[in-house]
Amino acid sequence: MIRKFSLFLSACLFGILLPLQAQTQTCFRVSPDGNDDADGSSAHPWRTPEAAAKCVQAYMQAHPGQSVQLEFAPGTYQLEEPLTFRNLDAPLTLTALYGNGSGAVPPGEPAAAQAPQPVFSGERILSGWQPVTDPAVLQMMPPHAAGRVLQLDLGKAGVTDLGDPTDRENRVDLYRDGKRQTLARWPDRGFTQAGLAIGATDVGDTWIHVHGTREGILEYEDARMERWMQEQDPRLFGYWYWDWADKYHKLAALDPERKIFTVNEPWSHYGYRDSCRFYGLNLICELDAPGEYYIDRKTGMIYWIAPEDGKTGETALSVFAAPAMIIAENCKGLTVTGLAFEGGRRGAVQVTGGEDNVVRDCRFARFGETVLRFQGGHGHKVKGCFLTELGCGGIWMLGGDRQALEPSGFEVSDNIVEHFSLFKRTNEPAVHFHGVGFVCDHNRFQYASSSSMRMEGNEIRVEYNQCFNLAEESDDQGGFDTFMDYSYRGMVLRYNHWRDIKDGMFAGAAGIRLDDLISGQLVFGNIFERCGGGGWSGGGGFGGVQINGGRDNRIFNNLFFDCPHAVSGGAFQGEKWFTTLDSELSRQYQSRVDITTSLWKEKYPEMLSHLHSPEGHNYVERNLAVNAKGLLLQKFPGFVTGGNTVLKSVHPLEYFLKPSVQKEFGLEPIPFEEIGVRENRWK
Repeated sequence: MIRKFSLFLSACLFGILLPLQAQTQTCFRVSPDGNDDADGSSAHPWRTPEAAAKCVQAYMQAHPGQSVQLEFAPGTYQLEEPLTFRNLDAPLTLTALYGNGSGAVPPGEPAAAQAPQPVFSGERILSGWQPVTDPAVLQMMPPHAAGRVLQLDLGKAGVTDLGDPTDRENRVDLYRDGKRQTLARWPDRGFTQAGLAIGATDVGDTWIHVHGTREGILEYEDARMERWMQEQDPRLFGYWYWDWADKYHKLAALDPERKIFTVNEPWSHYGYRDSCRFYGLNLICELDAPGEYYIDRKTGMIYWIAPEDGKTGETALSVFAAPAMIIAENCKGLTVTGLAFEGGRRGAVQVTGGEDNVVRDCRFARFGETVLRFQGGHGHKVKGCFLTELGCGGIWMLGGDRQALEPSGFEVSDNIVEHFSLFKRTNEPAVHFHGVGFVCDHNRFQYASSSSMRMEGNEIRVEYNQCFNLAEESDDQGGFDTFMDYSYRGMVLRYNHWRDIKDGMFAGAAGIRLDDLISGQLVFGNIFERCGGGGWSGGGGFGGVQINGGRDNRIFNNLFFDCPHAVSGGAFQGEKWFTTLDSELSRQYQSRVDITTSLWKEKYPEMLSHLHSPEGHNYVERNLAVNAKGLLLQKFPGFVTGGNTVLKSVHPLEYFLKPSVQKEFGLEPIPFEEIGVRENRWK
C-alpha cells in the first residue's frame, strides 16, 4: 500500500463511516478490483485486506457496540502485513462473499472446494524455470542430476528474504501444486546411522540402557559425509538419543582421519546415543531426487528437480514472515468464516484474550508454524475447518484456570487436519490443549509422524473423532498423548476411532498413550483398529492403550481389532511410584496447582489418598479384543480385569460394529455411524 495513513484514517472516520451509525450491522467489502481510497461499500470496495482492517478497527473504536461484517470477494489477496484487531467490544465477522454475502455456499453453487474463494496468500508464485547449464554449478551437483535440475533467480522473482533452512519460525518452503518439496538431503528417504557417541560426558544409564554422551560428537560410518564440509551451510536432522525427540543442527566439523563429526551447539537436551539415526540436508551435492530443491543464499538462486512427471506445475515459495495473518487481541465475537489462508512461514490466526472468537469453515494450507493459536479468554471455537501441509502443528489452545477449575469453554469440532508435523517431527499435534474445560469432537486427524492430540489439564472431553495413520516415524507415542502430571484429571475419551497407529522404533506406538503418572482418566467406547506395537517385546511393545505408570485409569467397553494387545503397561508400585512422583520434572508439574484445597478435594476425592499409596490399580473391564495375542501386555502390575473377551475371528471389523454382535460380547453398543466429521465443506 502506498498512501499516507493519516489521510486514509481520516477518510475512514469522516468520509464514509459516520453516516452508518444507525445501522444494526455495518457491512463493508473488499475486492481484488477495489480501491483503497474508496469508501468500502459494495459499490466501491477496498482493494487490500490490510487497508480494510485498519479502517474497520478505527470505525469500531469510534462506534462502541456497533457490529461489522467485512466481506471479501473471491480472488487472491497477497498479504504484506497482518490484519490486526484490538479491544473490539462488538462482533466483527470476516467472511467470504458467495453471492449471498455469507460464508456459506448458497444452494445451487458449485461444491465449496471448487468454488472461487477469497484467498489470503503469503506465497510468491514462481515462474520461468530454466535448465541449469553452467558447468561450475553442475559440478557442485551429483553427476546423474545433469539435465534434470531447473533454476530460477529469486531476487528477480521478488524474494529477497531467504530466511534460514531449518528455523521453524523463518523457513522458506517450496511447494509444487500445493505439495511441500524436499530440501536436498541424503539419504533421499529414511535415515543413516551414526557410530559411537564419543563426547566427554556420559549421559548415564537410561531405561533403554544405551550408551550416550552429552556432547554432539559422533563417529560416522559412510565416507559420503566428507563431501558435505564443502557445502555452504550443511545441516543435520536426527533423533539423537530418544526417538521421540528430534532436533536440527548445523554440521560444525568433520574429521575424515578419525571418522568423527561434530554438530553445533546448543546440543540436544537429552544427549547423543550410539547408532542414533539422522540424515543430512541443505546439500546441493545431494540434489538428485525428484522434488528436491536447494537455495544458494549467496547468489539467490534456487535449484529444483521437478517431480516424477517432469512438469513444473504451479510452484510457490512462502514469503510472509509475520507471526500470523490475522491477529486479534482482547476482541469479543470475532468470527472468521469461509476464507482460505495459504503459505505463511509461521501461522494464520493468533487470538489472545477476548471472548467467543470463532474460526469456522476456513481452509488453511502450507504453513510453517502452528496454524491457529488461542491464548486466554473464553469461549473460542474452531469449527468445520480444513488444515493440510503443515510444517508444525494445527491448533494450539491455552485456556481456563486450573487452580480454580474454571473452564475455558474452548471447542474444536468437525475439522480435518492432515499431513501435519512435516518439519518438526515430534510434539506438534493437530490439536494441543492446556487448561480446563475443553471439547474436541467429530474431527478427523490423519497422516503424521507423531501424535494427533496432546491434552494437558482437567475436564477435557475427546469424543467422536477419527485418528488415522499416526506416529509413523517417532517412538513412545500415542495417537492421543498426555504426560507426567498426576493432577490432570477428568479426561473422557469416548467413541473415537483409532486406526493404524502401530509402528514405534523401540518402545512402541499406541492409539491412546497415558504417560508417566497420568491417572484417573476414562477410556470408553473407543474402536482401536491395528493400534499398538513396537520394539521391546518383539513386535508388541504397546497395546491399543498404553498406561505408563499411572493409576485409577478406567478402560471400559472398548473394541480392539487386530491389535497385538488391548492394553499395555501398568501402574508403578512402591519405590518406582514415589521415585517418579518425586522427580524434578514431576515436581515442576505439581507446582502448577495446589491439589490440597477444598475445591480440589471435593472434585477429585480419591486423588490425595491414592497419591500416597504404594499400590495403584488400573481397571480394564468389559472390552472386546479380536485377533489379539492377549488382553494385557504387562510391564508393571496393578491391573484389575473383568468381563473382557479375547477371541480369534475371520470376520472383518464391520461385523463387530453391529450393535447386536457387540451386545453378544457384553458391550454397550458403540455409535460407530456418529464417529467422524459431521459438517465440513472440505470433506
